[in-house]
Amino acid sequence: MLGVLPKRYRRSIAALVLGACVVLGLWLGANPDVPILAQAGLTLGLAAGVPLAWLLTHAPRHDTPSVSGEHPPHSPQH
Repeated sequence: MLGVLPKRYRRSIAALVLGACVVLGLWLGANPDVPILAQAGLTLGLAAGVPLAWLLTHAPRHDTPSVSGEHPPHSPQH
């Protein structure tokens, strides 16, 4: 989604997203109204944060040409 940004900004965004998910997970674990432990909250935060950070910082690859130089099946042949 945000794959067109420079690498430095993508890493910063990934770190912020991962940190926010971990803090949210720890908060859920520490909240007495939610029946989970802090370690389970940390695990849930990491489990949600890692894929979310990856999805945010990687561009879709369906538009890139193949390495072998072949045309993708959906593109017109020249």
